[in-house]
Amino acid sequence: MRPSDVPPPAVPSPEGWRVVSEEATTPFDAVVVAVRARTVLLADERLRERVTARAGAAGSDAATGSDAEADDATWRFFFASRLRIEPAAPPSRAVTRLVTKRANAGFADVLRERGFDSVRAVESRPFRIRDEEADLTRYRARVPLSEFALLAEAYVAVWPDGGGGFLVAGGAYPRDVESGPAEELSALLEPDRFREELFEMVRATE
Repeated sequence: MRPSDVPPPAVPSPEGWRVVSEEATTPFDAVVVAVRARTVLLADERLRERVTARAGAAGSDAATGSDAEADDATWRFFFASRLRIEPAAPPSRAVTRLVTKRANAGFADVLRERGFDSVRAVESRPFRIRDEEADLTRYRARVPLSEFALLAEAYVAVWPDGGGGFLVAGGAYPRDVESGPAEELSALLEPDRFREELFEMVRATE
């Protein structure tokens, strides 16, 4: 099986979000097992535009040690991946543990690639998605930018897709201001709403 043979996950498309990429990859390939993936990435770019505009208007010059990756990335994003295991086999506890471990490691890498730092997993718990029980992991991180810094929260869920493979879905959003014009920027951050909308998008993925 080629990665491109894996069907893409069906993902929600809330107003204001847009698909920014879709790719087929082989995230794991060992002697006894390989994982093929098809991933869709969506972003809420309006939030980044509003936050950077508000920070610029406030004239913040806080030094945060940022890099270009964080300045250019979209900090509120959602992704979903459909995974296929080769050779095909019914999901088992061992395979589920392997997929969950690899998915979490890959998600942490994605956060770092998008300019998040101080990435750490802080909690794992069951998460009900229709008739399946997903493994949900919560992360904390920060987003250092040229004129301010944000604190962020992220989640990733892993569950069987009912067809012999797995679905992985999650995302991240800013939750607070670490440095910079806190009063101006905090008015744009709604972490409770961001979290609930992320959970709704995860549950709608199939």
